[in-house]
Amino acid sequence: MLDLNKIKDKNILIISDVCLDIYEYYNSNEISPEFPVPKAILKSKEILLGMGSNIALNIKTLGGNPILISNWNVEFEKQIEKYDITNRFFLTENVTYKKRILVNSKHIIRIDKDVDFNEPTFIDWFKFKISLLKNIDGIIISDYNRGIVKNFGNEIIKILRKEFPNVKILFDPHKNNKNIIDCDYFIPNWIESNILLDLKLDKNIENIKLVLEKLENKFKLPTILKLSELGLCYHTILKLSELSYNKYRFIHLPAYKNLMIDACGCGDSLISTLSLSLATGLNLHKSIELANIAAGIAVCKQGTKPVMFEELKKEYEEFYNG
Repeated sequence: MLDLNKIKDKNILIISDVCLDIYEYYNSNEISPEFPVPKAILKSKEILLGMGSNIALNIKTLGGNPILISNWNVEFEKQIEKYDITNRFFLTENVTYKKRILVNSKHIIRIDKDVDFNEPTFIDWFKFKISLLKNIDGIIISDYNRGIVKNFGNEIIKILRKEFPNVKILFDPHKNNKNIIDCDYFIPNWIESNILLDLKLDKNIENIKLVLEKLENKFKLPTILKLSELGLCYHTILKLSELSYNKYRFIHLPAYKNLMIDACGCGDSLISTLSLSLATGLNLHKSIELANIAAGIAVCKQGTKPVMFEELKKEYEEFYNG
């Protein structure tokens, strides 16, 4: 059993798109007198960190030291300053916003304002910022298809491999971007995997095994496949030069507790915990178990909320002692 205090103070570099997740909560108990539609009264509003900034926040609340590299604007800066997250931001006019409207506790609609970041000077700026960093214990690259990874992923990975050759890189792709970059662990979800492989398969155990095998054969990357309500899966030994699927065991971890309220940010909590755990030297299986527990905690929260260290510690101890 891992001493969870070991994940604290690990320096995790995050390269990703960022956004603000806005939640507006309304009550509706009557029909508008102007038109036969429900009349809603704003009850409360939350502005939360989303995408890569939620990964950074998870690293922070789990006790690590996140270093976030992305694009930003002044309004985003006001929000991230509340959390004391180390950042290296490239100034732009706009960032992505996701506004979720909930009426009488029901999620009615999501309204997006998207940005496609493609600033030509970004890579030179990135190379300089990376050269200033020392003692990095883990790296997360998460693609939300808003430009940072979509437009610069291959150049980013070359710089990172040169500067931090012995640091494990975790990569979470996006379904609309088939440019898969070199990494130590490739972490797609079921929908992304089917799109990447040009498949449309039902999510049953035989198809899951098939998709995992095809992903590793196609991209030559050790793969951890996220299965939402079914948990996740991977192969026990991921030395691709020796890989033989009739000899290497398929592992499926069911979703932890499986009490889903809101899946927003679940993958962020998973990849954050996995990076921190691997940075301690814990083996892959134990690291994935811990990350699976973190994901199970995250889906029990309304909105994009991070997992706290004490929450993870409590659930982890219950998991191993129960």
